[in-house]
Amino acid sequence: TPIQQWFFEQNFYDENYYNQILLMEPTMELKPEIISEVCKEIQKHHDIFKIRFMLDKRSKKRQLYIDGITQEVQLENCHVYSVKKAEVEHKIKEVSSSLQLSVNIENGPVFLVALFNIDDGSQRILFIIHHLYVDTVSWNILMNDFQKGYQQIM
Repeated sequence: TPIQQWFFEQNFYDENYYNQILLMEPTMELKPEIISEVCKEIQKHHDIFKIRFMLDKRSKKRQLYIDGITQEVQLENCHVYSVKKAEVEHKIKEVSSSLQLSVNIENGPVFLVALFNIDDGSQRILFIIHHLYVDTVSWNILMNDFQKGYQQIM
């Protein structure tokens, strides 16, 4: 696609570190095992997550569709031992930065999630997906699927 071509022409220092992030505060308590199950189903349902980008014989990146790929969703379950806003934000940024380093458009994962359990009883959920796999329009679709899937499994 044109956007993929543009992306690879940029010769980014680290092409794996070009991610979109969505951080939300859920209105109900989320359970890690249900999050994992729902995200696994989302990856099965949306073909974009079956694509990897590999170098071809001419050293150009090409997309490769791998039918049946089953990549476990990397879910980081974190406890934040504070209620201070600055400390909570620092922990979220720290985990986000670390997780983004594991995104890999050749071998996966390209879809990561972190659940933050905060001492005040609240939670935050962080979704990280490489930008080749998600844009502002598709976030809406994915989050709709996440919400519906979570409610169905509950």
